[in-house]
Amino acid sequence: MSLIRIKRKCKECKEDFIAKTISSVYCSRKCYLRNYKMIKKNEIKIIQKIKIVPLLKKFLLEVMLTIKEATLLYPIFETTYS
Repeated sequence: MSLIRIKRKCKECKEDFIAKTISSVYCSRKCYLRNYKMIKKNEIKIIQKIKIVPLLKKFLLEVMLTIKEATLLYPIFETTYS
């Protein structure tokens, strides 16, 4: 147990808490996990966008798109055209 007591504001919920270590930035494990999941979710979205860029370049060179390519490029479902 540390003798250090630092008053901080939680990075996730913005509530005041007493940090028991110098590196504490979250008031609880719940806040830490919520922030971790949000960061991972954002990383996945960015990675998906990066994967689509080469496909976009390929599609722009072609005149016609297949249904599969159109569903990747636009927010539509394959069943829309069935």
